[in-house]
Amino acid sequence: MLMKLQIKSIQKYQDHEEEIMQTISEAEIEESNHKVVIIYPNNQMIFDFTHQEVTIIKEGHQLFITMNEKMINTYPTPYGTIELEIIGEQMEIQKNPFLITLRYKISNHGIGEYLNTVEITKV
Repeated sequence: MLMKLQIKSIQKYQDHEEEIMQTISEAEIEESNHKVVIIYPNNQMIFDFTHQEVTIIKEGHQLFITMNEKMINTYPTPYGTIELEIIGEQMEIQKNPFLITLRYKISNHGIGEYLNTVEITKV
């Protein structure tokens, strides 16, 4: 089903101010009993509520997030590839009104820690 979504990302680095980014995009949503797949230009998010896992595919690169488990992911930057530790903290879906919430922590092997929250709603 094609629809317009608002994707709001809130990132907080340790004791610093939150940085909020929002985008509105046309997206294809595929829902099954325990899985939601969101496909929008150059990106895809797969929420598996049975296994409490999220896969984020952004411009061909994949990040894997599992709730309450540390995952090591590689992430390309203009300066080279870095390893990130990602721990999922919360993943919820609400059907009416439609809302997906994802909260996770990212750190570079203990060098700084970011708390990220993603909220996806229908517009």
